[in-house]
Amino acid sequence: MGETSAASLSPVALHNLQRDAGNHAVARMVGEERHRHGAAMPVQRMAAGHTVQRWHNGQVEDVSANERARYNRRGRQGNWTQVDQRTNRRIKHYLIAWKDEHTAVVGVKAQLSPYDRTPAYGGGFPAPAGGTSEMSEGDMDRAWSDNGGQTPPDNLMRNHTLHHEVDQELRRSYELTGVGQELATGSDGRNDYKMWHGTVASVDNPPGIPPGDRSYQENERTVEIRVDDLRRGGITGQSSTEQVLRAVAALADTPVPAQVEQGSQAEVYLALDNFPVQELAKQLRAKIAWIEGEVEAATSRSRALAGGGR
Repeated sequence: MGETSAASLSPVALHNLQRDAGNHAVARMVGEERHRHGAAMPVQRMAAGHTVQRWHNGQVEDVSANERARYNRRGRQGNWTQVDQRTNRRIKHYLIAWKDEHTAVVGVKAQLSPYDRTPAYGGGFPAPAGGTSEMSEGDMDRAWSDNGGQTPPDNLMRNHTLHHEVDQELRRSYELTGVGQELATGSDGRNDYKMWHGTVASVDNPPGIPPGDRSYQENERTVEIRVDDLRRGGITGQSSTEQVLRAVAALADTPVPAQVEQGSQAEVYLALDNFPVQELAKQLRAKIAWIEGEVEAATSRSRALAGGGR
């Protein structure tokens, strides 16, 4: 009897195989067939171009209905990595993290990468928490089983990534409490960047940094950026993005030189394609503009009441 392709099974047969062998086992089979035949498989993937379906409400349906996201394996760890369906660019998620309505939280990048000891991108300057959207195989399996099919797969990956990046890059001092709307996107040709509004809370008794875990060494410390401090420093709703970023760096005690040298980390910090940092400045400026509008409206009401009383 010839070998039966996992991709050629009927929906019911595929469901039975998944039930007996497990989702990631079926995904692995489909992935191997994809590698052998080099063609897109006709069933929906769980990750990395590996396709998985589920049994739901009496019928087989695709796990991911979101055509914008797919997943690839990469690296020695074999992690699942989110990539764009059309361009095959990796997805990176970043959080504009608010501790409260008027306080943003950022990390300060270490001067050197903990992975290869080369100068870190934007080293020595503030940056929002975030990074490549990826999960280990074990985390992926747990996410699928815990999710119950309620959250789209790309959002599962995003939430997992931001949860861990906040824990790592904000050095266990904060925890993710919510992810809101997508604020902006950008691309450098290799990676697609997605910036999200989010909320964090201080951890009262933070656990220690795991010794030897380099993911916790990308940032050297955290800083709370208070909107009122920016306003006192002269930032308004009309300030330029560079002015806001210079003020943020000053509050983080990492001032930007008046004359920025080409190729310096200060230039990287201010660069237009440093999308997460640019969006941080825009959101802080928007918050200040909103406050200014509220103050102006309150002043106008006060004047109107005073005028009506005479």
